[in-house]
Amino acid sequence: METEITEEKDNFEQTQLARLMHAKNILENSFDTNAENDDCVLSEEARLALLSHLEEVCNLTTNSEKDTFVEEDWELSQFWYDQETSTTLAKVALKCAGDKGRIACVSSPSVYHQLKTLSESDEHYLFEYDKRFQHKYPGQALFYDYKSPLELDSKFHLYFDIVMADPPFLSEECLEKFAETINFFNR
Repeated sequence: METEITEEKDNFEQTQLARLMHAKNILENSFDTNAENDDCVLSEEARLALLSHLEEVCNLTTNSEKDTFVEEDWELSQFWYDQETSTTLAKVALKCAGDKGRIACVSSPSVYHQLKTLSESDEHYLFEYDKRFQHKYPGQALFYDYKSPLELDSKFHLYFDIVMADPPFLSEECLEKFAETINFFNR
């Protein structure tokens, strides 16, 4: 059930801009002010206001996909660090890793987001359960489920200099499984 909800959410986000553009297209191209049917009866002023609003939303949606961060999903026990904290953690990780260092962010997407703004390295990866990040950071965000802590690409065994981890739960089971993952990753 949870997987279906996540997939549905992903599909909605991927098609939201397409739907907005479609509505805008309809208003621009197929509106007939002299139509005799009652399907779409708007004054020219209302049509232009709606068209202006849709254009603004389309622009915001396009820009926000690149510039903003993914919202927390409390059902997935997601609580991001604030910008100051995530920036501080990213800076410390970069300093500790050095210029050629490799950094893994495990269930810590807000830190990864700041890493991406501070560093152009393609040697930093995000391991995250929430698949929305795979769309935001293609090739750099990989699916991770702490319940299967070693179901990871073997290329990452002993690969990272620094591992930033933020377990979603403080249960003994979750912490132990995160420790397994960290041991797998760390050089």
